[in-house]
Amino acid sequence: MACPTPHPSPFSLSVVPCLSRAAVPLPRCTTPTPPLFPFQTFLYSLFDLCQTDEAHMVVVGLTSRVDALDLLEKRVRSRFSGRQLLLGYLSKPTDASALVTKSLHGAANSTVEEADEATARGFALAWEAAARELGSSLETSAAVERLLWQGLTPRTLLAGLKLHLVSLTNGATALPTIKGLEHSLTLELPLPVPEELLPELSVVELLLLLCLKKRVDKEMPPPHSLRAVLREYAGFLREAPEAAAQYALPNAPLKKAFEHLCALGLVRAGGSGALLSMDGSALRLVVPPRALEVFVRGSASIPTLVKRFGSSWLN
Repeated sequence: MACPTPHPSPFSLSVVPCLSRAAVPLPRCTTPTPPLFPFQTFLYSLFDLCQTDEAHMVVVGLTSRVDALDLLEKRVRSRFSGRQLLLGYLSKPTDASALVTKSLHGAANSTVEEADEATARGFALAWEAAARELGSSLETSAAVERLLWQGLTPRTLLAGLKLHLVSLTNGATALPTIKGLEHSLTLELPLPVPEELLPELSVVELLLLLCLKKRVDKEMPPPHSLRAVLREYAGFLREAPEAAAQYALPNAPLKKAFEHLCALGLVRAGGSGALLSMDGSALRLVVPPRALEVFVRGSASIPTLVKRFGSSWLN
């Protein structure tokens, strides 16, 4: 599985016995990124064990890297079924709105102490109205949508909501607002400087970023769409056929990788909604071009083929 997170996480592995009536997960095994040789040897043996008649179990891997399979040895990759499920946290602003509205509903009774009945009733009505307004504003909040790209989880959202509520002053004006919640969420999930995230990109994500940069440097007329970026990506594969075996991926994982670039703030997608479309989202490079150039030239971890592709028009 691949899940969008703000920073790449270690590989996680769970072994689930397949019983007739239940499935019980065993303790997870984690390894740094990329997987080390001893771990791959273990994984190779584990896949072999799964193919025996006596072993009724499946192996489930969890990672935030879209090129995780490319990091596995050929012998390990050949035994992998290839089944992938792309996961998300709060997938759209309406999910965040529903969670916040549900959490705030009926909470007014605990916010006013030692108040007469009329004051408490009036405050409760104002609180419920503010909660509905907050929920409605969340659905169109650009800041919340950006945080969703960044990997906003229900726990972080509720932590930001609690931080906002404790900052309210006591009295009849102590009502939750969208601006206050957005401020608290940025404290809980600060957004990093885009160029600082370049070393954390996978090779596929870096290639997609370079493809968008290449279209800008060619002075192609905007808007730049995802389809146009994928055409540049296909051009890279044609120019370097030896890279096709490793970097030729279907559109679905490439699109997911590009969504991760948006989540990191390296690319901005125009249009409404949280989902990228092939032609409807106007893409803009956010990371400074000079920072990308310096990174491509100076990084020792970038494969030579990718570095040559990235520097061919940067000279």
